[in-house]
Amino acid sequence: MVDHGDPGQEALQALLQGGPHPSASLYLKYHRHIQVSPAGVPLVFTDGSVPLAVFKETHPMIILANETTSRSGGRTLLLPGETTKVTYTIATEISKKVTTSLIERVKEAAAKGCCFDNIAADNVFVEDEDGTVKLDGVQELLNLNDDDLEDGLELNFASTADIIDNGIYDGNPPPDIAHLTGLMRTDPSASVFYDTHASLVPMLNFPYLIKEYHDHCKNVIPKPVFCRILRKLPHVSHWRSTVRSNSLLKVTLDYQHGYPVPENTSSRQRELYPDQERALTELGYGEAQLQQRKLTEDQLDLIDSLKLFNFMRNRPAHRMETNHLRVVRQNHLARSSELVTKVRFPLWLCKLQHQLHKRRKLKKVNVKALFYTRGGK
Repeated sequence: MVDHGDPGQEALQALLQGGPHPSASLYLKYHRHIQVSPAGVPLVFTDGSVPLAVFKETHPMIILANETTSRSGGRTLLLPGETTKVTYTIATEISKKVTTSLIERVKEAAAKGCCFDNIAADNVFVEDEDGTVKLDGVQELLNLNDDDLEDGLELNFASTADIIDNGIYDGNPPPDIAHLTGLMRTDPSASVFYDTHASLVPMLNFPYLIKEYHDHCKNVIPKPVFCRILRKLPHVSHWRSTVRSNSLLKVTLDYQHGYPVPENTSSRQRELYPDQERALTELGYGEAQLQQRKLTEDQLDLIDSLKLFNFMRNRPAHRMETNHLRVVRQNHLARSSELVTKVRFPLWLCKLQHQLHKRRKLKKVNVKALFYTRGGK
């Protein structure tokens, strides 16, 4: 990662929105780079694209964020509401655009029935303004049989994952990006959503992506499938303490009285209480299944995951920045809540998306317009 000093709030907003770092004194609008053809003829390009390494000099790919950051001798709140000293790694919006475009280049080759002989960071060139990637110095392999094409594409995606991890994020990808590159190395079937992976959604569209998947899970897919997905989601253990250690998120949690799990009261409990019945009904349990005396441990864990699921969906509607202003007197934007939620629960949406894919329920949710793909922004 290029060291651009310690950004304050203005710099943070510029980085998240994808522009060049405010401290950049020179902005490369055009860069002249030379390659040599197989015949040894110099090829000169002046199309506005620059090598990835040059692009990163004025466009940071990640920022490190924590409770406070020094600025002009003072201390400026960077992540609102933080009460811990944890430092988080956050992908900038321009880095998401570059990553998305790079993946699209490989998928375009796959759509044509071909792959590349090899892809490395030196082959990646980026257009200055919008992060569009072009690949130079790579050869398309045509007329391959199905097995060779499949093997070639798997190698291409693995190489692309290496470029993302090391070329774009300097060996320190944020956790959600690392989830994406992990899939690119291990799950070829997930290539259908590599470029619309949850880690790449623009920050302002983060709550809308949650809403789309939430509504699909709640209203479309069968309840037994929904329950299996809930059992696989991360961050469930101690999720309330994770929320309460950020005062901004805590306000939204308290708005629903902490999203409590309806616990069994004693070993002598003779029937389910109304709130226990409501929770099981929301999970798809029928009338006959509600005749049990008390909740099992598995059901309690399942309900806890459901509570987190509902919190993630309700949080945008219940975010209380106005109320929070009266508490800490900080000028927070709505996006502050999205940013804090994403760094506190970095894998939740990624794992939800992958679970939907594994159960063949993802393709029925059209979310491409929320992303930086050609079909999106």
